[in-house]
Amino acid sequence: MAIRIPRPAIVLNSDDWNIANFTMSVSIEVPEDTDPGKAFDDAAKECANLKKWTNGSYLTLIINCHGYEDKIPGTNKKGLGFGLALGTGITRNNVAIFSKFAPTVDEIIIVACGAAAISVPNGDGDGNLLCCAIAQHARAIVKASQQTQIGRPWRMDPFYIDDWEGTVLTYASNGSVIKVENF
Repeated sequence: MAIRIPRPAIVLNSDDWNIANFTMSVSIEVPEDTDPGKAFDDAAKECANLKKWTNGSYLTLIINCHGYEDKIPGTNKKGLGFGLALGTGITRNNVAIFSKFAPTVDEIIIVACGAAAISVPNGDGDGNLLCCAIAQHARAIVKASQQTQIGRPWRMDPFYIDDWEGTVLTYASNGSVIKVENF
């Protein structure tokens, strides 16, 4: 199965992603050595154009990348929720770059392992706080999973993304969790 994304939509695909990229109205590949702020500048311009060309239609931004996994302090275990491997990386330290999308983007869907996972509550590994901050800075709805996502090795049809795995949280633009779904 797959999830259909309404048009218009824009996707930022990581070039470090070894699974098929998604295709939307605008599809941008982000090299792993690119500052995400620069990639977001380019994407924000494309979002403004899409919003203008579609007379202000609802606009969805897809982020398609790996989620950061790191060691959980005081244990021998690794956990998710440490950030997004898009370009040189997105963490709670640089999440304010999402404000570039505030004027145009209505919803952000993060297709990355454990983007909303909580491995270190209130710390660097708190993906819930990361997603909350993304929603607040972008002033948009954010959807992200707490578990590992299974990418398909084949190319998806345009305007489709993979099904979700695990628990998916939806955040309002104020950062509060407004929906919890289990897949």
